[in-house]
Amino acid sequence: MATDAIISDAGSIYKRLLNHRPVLQNEVHYFVQEFESKRGDSDVKLLKDTMKLANEIDAVYLEEMKQSIPLFNQIKSNLSDVVAKCDGVLQKKNDALELSSEEKEAMKQEVEELKSKLAEEKRVFDEEMDNKMSTLKAEADVHREQRNRLRQTRPAPRQTTPPTPS
Repeated sequence: MATDAIISDAGSIYKRLLNHRPVLQNEVHYFVQEFESKRGDSDVKLLKDTMKLANEIDAVYLEEMKQSIPLFNQIKSNLSDVVAKCDGVLQKKNDALELSSEEKEAMKQEVEELKSKLAEEKRVFDEEMDNKMSTLKAEADVHREQRNRLRQTRPAPRQTTPPTPS
């Protein structure tokens, strides 16, 4: 029984302190009444204006649109023709750009031939440079030997003393 009393007390505390539903319902009901009273007949006027506009569109613009449907169909077919022609031109250009497998093989073979030709030219060039380097080294050795012989045969230079200022 003690637990029943505690539960009922907790329920009443919840209803008084934490349950805001009845208060909010009253506030919402009051807000709706105030809102409707302030709007007055503006909704009716807005509906009449909308109805007038809809009738005008139905009477005038709808007939114009019905008359222009064949024109739109003609434009659509013309655009379809243009798209088809553009696709044809694009396909022709793509076909022209694509190489056949024979042409690709010929190009690969030509590239390989050029690579081998360049490799041979590089090899020949390297050999020529090696020969020229060995020739230059030999000439440099000869000149070095001649310079050494000249130094040995030439008398030592005399040292002259500069005149002293008096």
